[in-house]
Amino acid sequence: MAPCDRAIDPDQLELRVAGPGIRPSNPFRVAADHGTIRVSASAGQVATHDRGRALLVLGVPVGLAGTALLGVGRTQQAGDAVTVAGVAVIALGGAAILASLPLLVAGSTTVRDDQGKPIASGERPAPLF
Repeated sequence: MAPCDRAIDPDQLELRVAGPGIRPSNPFRVAADHGTIRVSASAGQVATHDRGRALLVLGVPVGLAGTALLGVGRTQQAGDAVTVAGVAVIALGGAAILASLPLLVAGSTTVRDDQGKPIASGERPAPLF
């Protein structure tokens, strides 16, 4: 593993961007037949990605619970309070999901070649459960 800003011979090497607190990129290779190749990385933070994942994991069941409350309020004569609570809980779950998206994007690592084309991104996400 080579440090940043240092020349390496990439022939037959599988490279990866990683470091303390950085969400690692997928492994990638670069063609060595072009002479000098410069890659740039936009490193996402693990903590940012973890916050996004937590909000997503929280938002989905909260939204589903709100949908259930709304259904109970509409189908049974539980009253308007249950219907209003269902709508409020759906909105809370939706807000958590929407808030998770920019955090997940900001917490991802992307590697680009010298022409700006993506050649690697963050690791495949771990299962949510």
